[in-house]
Amino acid sequence: MNYQPAILSLSLGRPGIHDFEYKMEKAAQAGFKGVELFFDDLQAVSRKIAGLIDDSKPTLDQLLAGADRCRDKCANLGITILTLQPYLFYDGLLDRTEQQRPQVSANFLPASSLIEDTEAHRNALVADLGALADLGAAQAPPVRFAYEALCFSPKINTWQAAWDVVKRAKRPNLGLAIDTFNLVGRIWGDPASADDGRQVPNADAELARSLRELVAKVDLAKVYYLQIADGQRMETPLVKGHEFHVDEARGGYLSVEDVVRAVVEELGYKGSMSLELFSRTVAEPGD
Repeated sequence: MNYQPAILSLSLGRPGIHDFEYKMEKAAQAGFKGVELFFDDLQAVSRKIAGLIDDSKPTLDQLLAGADRCRDKCANLGITILTLQPYLFYDGLLDRTEQQRPQVSANFLPASSLIEDTEAHRNALVADLGALADLGAAQAPPVRFAYEALCFSPKINTWQAAWDVVKRAKRPNLGLAIDTFNLVGRIWGDPASADDGRQVPNADAELARSLRELVAKVDLAKVYYLQIADGQRMETPLVKGHEFHVDEARGGYLSVEDVVRAVVEELGYKGSMSLELFSRTVAEPGD
């Protein structure tokens, strides 16, 4: 079926505070058919099974046991695990020996940790993600990787940059994750702006231009999934000395609907629609 509703497991409560299996039961009751399994949830389930305390790091075997538990629970509830994420701090590192770390993925480390020259950095990304995709392709069944631009990354902070890397890598199991927050947050929103809407100049026109380009240039087969997320609009500009006060009654902030309509109605995406919420409230105790 098309357009199946999905959600990030972290969005239902922080791991270690909120039980994964309970969260999945509530997700199923709410009609969700897919979940993005957050790695911290997998670790929490693995610790629980193994009887580990605090933040002890599970072994590989313990993680595999945790993965079995997560899979079985979701399958019994009719929920598909769409992805395991995030895969942190892997691409474009200045110190190439650091790629041997077991925790690898997205590129929001300080610029000083990344290759400085733009073209050299981009070439390294292509090599890094190509090698990662090759490892995944050798598995049975093959593992696919969805590469996501992050609006706060010092290097790959637009969908165009991520798409360039995916195209140049030329791997059948490497595609894009399109995230409304990260796309709009880079070219439309500006939390430090003095404008009441916290927008960049000509925000709507710039977003429309970017979405027209996305529809014209991105291969639909390479859009592995769509993440739908908004941001919080600040009451006052997010500048030095800001107390991080938010007027909750204002609701949504970013032009999320514009991105979803472009990807779904114009590009033709028909896959899962995953809601991804990062909020201070997920760490609060209670149901």
